[in-house]
Amino acid sequence: MRLYDIVNVEVDDNTAKLLGYAKLFKLGRDLKIAEAGRIGNFKQLVAYSGPLGNVLKGIRSPYVLGVEAKPDARIEEKVLSELGENGKLLALDLGYLTIVPREKLPSALNASSWLIKRAKHAKVGIAVATFASSAENLLSSMQVVCILMLLGLKQDEAKRALGVWGDVL
Repeated sequence: MRLYDIVNVEVDDNTAKLLGYAKLFKLGRDLKIAEAGRIGNFKQLVAYSGPLGNVLKGIRSPYVLGVEAKPDARIEEKVLSELGENGKLLALDLGYLTIVPREKLPSALNASSWLIKRAKHAKVGIAVATFASSAENLLSSMQVVCILMLLGLKQDEAKRALGVWGDVL
């Protein structure tokens, strides 16, 4: 299975291969993250922020691939059911877990695990990306798979969560 990531830093194809990815998509060029009230006509994710009505309206847009959320976000059931009904993705910002302060990491991991369980129960497609903003924040595909397994996904589910970007971008 070919694995992909979305980053916010310029990297070459050789770096992508060294990290175990078929391709690293560039945030801003290949995909954008828009505020819920500002949907354009290009491939984008809606940031999980702002009024709930705007997020739900954004999910229904044909240009929106899904909702981007920090792994410890408290996403409402209404949003998860809307994602499932519309065949949209829950895109988890896994790079966030690498920059969480040490004292908040256990609660962030617990919340992340709970969010993944709720998304699976709602039959929402799970996608992950690191959204790395610097070379120091880049994670290899194996590191991401291991983190996802720690959060409760099976290995094939974790790889599918990384491979979904190749299908939608």
